[in-house]
Amino acid sequence: MKKITGYRLLAASLLLSFSALSSSVFADNSPRPGDQTVSQVCSVCHGAGLMGAPKIGDADAWKPRLQRAGSIDGLVESAEHGRGNMPPRGGVSRLTDADLKAAIQYMLSKSGVAS
Repeated sequence: MKKITGYRLLAASLLLSFSALSSSVFADNSPRPGDQTVSQVCSVCHGAGLMGAPKIGDADAWKPRLQRAGSIDGLVESAEHGRGNMPPRGGVSRLTDADLKAAIQYMLSKSGVAS
């Protein structure tokens, strides 16, 4: 049996929290404003920069990610499939591509990065 420590334990805890949250907050499939998705899902990691997540407001962390992705759509694709410690769709499978795009645009704008 594999020992779970550090970041893996934190990630597992966050995913369990997201699962509970997604069943109540995202009960329908209507599009959500970016700030709502960020406050309910993304800010858990991106608010504090946990586990390597680019922190909201840190342009120096977001700019190279946007450049590597080539466009906002590249960042959406990355979020859709997961990257690094981030699970696919931020751990909330009900998030649509439109939800992801709105959330990413919101985080970029709050970081002073033009998409």
